Amino acid sequence: MAFVYKYLTEEDIEKLGVSKALDELSVKFDNVWEVEFTRRPIPWIIDKDRDIAFTSVARIRADSWESNCQGFTLEEIWFLYYKNIAYEIRLFKEDEQYRFRTKEPYEQEMYSVVWKLLSIEPIPKDLELVKNIIHEALKVYGDEGSNPSTDEYLKELTVVLKD
Repeated sequence: MAFVYKYLTEEDIEKLGVSKALDELSVKFDNVWEVEFTRRPIPWIIDKDRDIAFTSVARIRADSWESNCQGFTLEEIWFLYYKNIAYEIRLFKEDEQYRFRTKEPYEQEMYSVVWKLLSIEPIPKDLELVKNIIHEALKVYGDEGSNPSTDEYLKELTVVLKD
């Protein structure tokens, strides 16, 4: 099975076995003003065959509302659950490019995004494998998770993950 985009229910999260790890991450950021932690519902990228779950769980607040992202920086905290290990991933969105679709629905879509990997905690034994998983999952995550990626969209979307 490849990665799929899915909104998970509380029951799904329990079955996946990530609820305890999410709770621990939530407690870590409780009362930390700079971090807006999102517990649920959020879009997940999952691969049940490889026992992988991936999602964005927090945004980092900016010093002022006048930032480009309505009071937030372009840094995000992501959650990766792989082989019964919960990883906290920090990514910074360096660049994104949009265009308008040439057929209906005529709306804007992302076609290129560059993420910079800031940190992975704990550091995985096979760092390159985990980075490849993150890259693969980000591609399926697509446009901010708001537009589940279609096959046609995935063929054209460029996702770069930099160290």
